[in-house]
Amino acid sequence: HFASRTALDIEGLGFETVELLVDAALIKDAGDLYSLRIESLLTLDRFAEKSARNLLEGLEKSKRQPLERLIYALGIRFVGEGTARTLAMRLGSLSALSGASPDELQQIPEIGPRVAEAIRDYFASPRTQRLLRKLTSAGFRFEERSRQPRSDRLSGKTLVITGSLSSMSREQAEHKIIRHGGRATQSVSKKTSYVIVGENPGSKYEKAVKLGIPILGEDEFLRLIKDDSAA
Repeated sequence: HFASRTALDIEGLGFETVELLVDAALIKDAGDLYSLRIESLLTLDRFAEKSARNLLEGLEKSKRQPLERLIYALGIRFVGEGTARTLAMRLGSLSALSGASPDELQQIPEIGPRVAEAIRDYFASPRTQRLLRKLTSAGFRFEERSRQPRSDRLSGKTLVITGSLSSMSREQAEHKIIRHGGRATQSVSKKTSYVIVGENPGSKYEKAVKLGIPILGEDEFLRLIKDDSAA
């Protein structure tokens, strides 16, 4: 999970490789990955010099992934990709997340009592603290690198995106929603405030029309948040 494409996306670190490293007693947790050396890897059957160097390069690149990816990679119970993105945007650093009380966390949209307690329990664990010390020593930065000024233009609003957007990725659009105080979700319901529609929309668009949910094109969405940038 830590190395998966939607987490830290570490090339060359699939299930079989992880199993091999654990069996060889080279790693006990994800933090140990960053202590691997080429000499140790070359003693293992599956590694030639090229594959060993590729893995080490992939590990080095993973340190530059955004905070939301790292939060998701940690495997905190109930914290999926969307929740990790919200936490990164709202709190801005891992230290702020780890130090937040359950009551403080529940002030964030999408964070209910169950998720808040899971986050608190995760960071209270000595095992987690050991992992974070290793990641710190490896050179990870635990802050959101591209925090931008936020507004409350979408405060209390829930938005769903369907179809392909031309000026931004879905992830970038979700960033904008969160940055402006809204909540980005994956499913349309009566509680949905707006559905943003791009090219080739799917069944979410049809459901929105059926429920009478306001539809926004890409340009209308940008005008709503008064944002002309694509990032």
